[in-house]
Amino acid sequence: MSDYAENFDGNGELMYQIPVQKAMNDGMKFHAVRINGLYCDTGNCYDYALAVPAMMMTKDREKYIKDLKKVIEYFESL
Repeated sequence: MSDYAENFDGNGELMYQIPVQKAMNDGMKFHAVRINGLYCDTGNCYDYALAVPAMMMTKDREKYIKDLKKVIEYFESL
């Protein structure tokens, strides 16, 4: 990973998959675990906007839904 990061020129996206794939190709063993959950690509605005409510739903869900409904009602009234 350090070689990849040191050679990264700042253009585009710094991706974790590239050095991991190289290490796997070089024989390094990896253990993968399937995550059964919601994937939000926080590198784009739309998915980032979905990630915040998804995180908020995990704690004090009822209060968050109540407050979110108030926000929606406000924007629908405009």
